[in-house]
Amino acid sequence: MHNHLTIIGHIGQDATTRTLEGGRVVTSFSVAHTETWKDAKGEKQERTTWVNCSYFTQNTPGVAPYLLRGALVCVTGKASARAYLDRNNQPAASLECNVAEVRLLSTPKRDEQPPAAPAPMQQPASITTQPADGDDLPF
Repeated sequence: MHNHLTIIGHIGQDATTRTLEGGRVVTSFSVAHTETWKDAKGEKQERTTWVNCSYFTQNTPGVAPYLLRGALVCVTGKASARAYLDRNNQPAASLECNVAEVRLLSTPKRDEQPPAAPAPMQQPASITTQPADGDDLPF
């Protein structure tokens, strides 16, 4: 049997990092995947699935500074489900992923100045299309 999860979605909040005993580092973040469809009446329906992700590395936080709220990511790893009682003592479940790989597909829009636009390219004053000596062609 093979346990593999791939999810593409947006990060719910900035990733947090903590160091475990033995020096291992765990980066935690959540990913939301929303699917939309129209029901039989033609009304738009929407369902969001949240996945709690844990990315274990050795001695370095690595990707944490890039995993910001709103970023679009592709996460792959092993899936697990956990049952628990919520605040109202009602049964609930969470979907979790022990991350093997995370790919940043886009960065979130932030309240920062965009980079300066590059200067427009200048056209050369003249372009020579004829070689100086017709017999010295390189091919």
